[in-house]
Amino acid sequence: MSTNLSKYATDLERLDKRASELYCSLNPEATPKGKTEKERTVSKVNFIVHYQAWYTEAHEVVRQLLPRRLEDFQRFLLHREAKGHHL
Repeated sequence: MSTNLSKYATDLERLDKRASELYCSLNPEATPKGKTEKERTVSKVNFIVHYQAWYTEAHEVVRQLLPRRLEDFQRFLLHREAKGHHL
């Protein structure tokens, strides 16, 4: 039987990996060389599709493990949107 701590560790590792994948899907410098424009467009669509699920799960993990930092986590997204970095 796994403990809550090991479940959180697994969740955090998965969320971290997914965040890296999402970052690479948007950042041409972080993606493998030789991707076509069509592949980059697909990556952007994948980002839009998967980001909300990632954010919802990450929000819940932060709420449970770091409740004092939840406001910072939420504010970061709002700050990016205010600067025109819409998702």
